Amino acid sequence: MTAVQGAMREWDQRQRAEVFVLGLVLIAHRPGRLPKDLLRLQRDLQGATEQMWLVPWCERWSAGEIPSRANSPKAVEALCAELSVALGRSARKVGV
Repeated sequence: MTAVQGAMREWDQRQRAEVFVLGLVLIAHRPGRLPKDLLRLQRDLQGATEQMWLVPWCERWSAGEIPSRANSPKAVEALCAELSVALGRSARKVGV
């Protein structure tokens, strides 16, 4: 998340010229709640972009399975639907 924070600052300082950021997808790297310092960083990142999607930890992915619809948490289905909507909105904004 620290790397993302730096990248978002750099993107913002370049005045968003050639890149359109739809949002950020954060995937939990372990089960359970985030430590306070990471939770604070997550909140900071929420202010840096229009949208943030949170995907819970997935044991099957941790075991090395390639992510697919069959082994994804339910939140991923909602994420895919929301990304489709966001992509459509962004395409209209840039005139594609």
